[in-house]
Amino acid sequence: MEGEKIETSTQNMDTKLIKGYVDTVFNIWRMGKDAKLNYEDNKKKLDDVNHLLKEFAKLIKDVDSLFSQLNKEYGMGLRFVDPPDINEYIRMIEYRQKALEKTLVPLKNLSKKYDRTLRILQKNGFQIVEFEVKKFNDGMSIKVLGYDSRQGIEEDTIIETVKPTIFFNDKEYLKGEVIVSKKPDDE
Repeated sequence: MEGEKIETSTQNMDTKLIKGYVDTVFNIWRMGKDAKLNYEDNKKKLDDVNHLLKEFAKLIKDVDSLFSQLNKEYGMGLRFVDPPDINEYIRMIEYRQKALEKTLVPLKNLSKKYDRTLRILQKNGFQIVEFEVKKFNDGMSIKVLGYDSRQGIEEDTIIETVKPTIFFNDKEYLKGEVIVSKKPDDE
């Protein structure tokens, strides 16, 4: 890919410039992580809403069907809604589902651009190390910001990377910061 190579020879760069690069890489990581989390969270919410909308459409059809059945069996003139209105409800639900799905497009695109940016950074000597679900030990070159107990998570497991460790040309420039699980108090 043309234009993706940056100057990565450490003898041509001073420490301030490298730290500036590292700060930029950290901010890219944080924004990308937020975009991915927002995308995943919103996608789950959208899936839940779509499920509810489908159930609502099914319920409308079922109730209308019951009214039709009652009308046939007992010669009654009951109507839940007029038949054209049922189709309009269904079209409205489908329209809203599509509108909701379109709201995810910018987050999905941002997430793809983030992944591409990480690949470019890696090609240029940067390595970003996240720690979620890794077993914590005192020999790790990371700072523990706190401990949290969560059900179902083994003790001394890293449950959140607040800052990743960032290396440039195999030299650590940013020490990772994490939250580690501890034994729940009720055990």
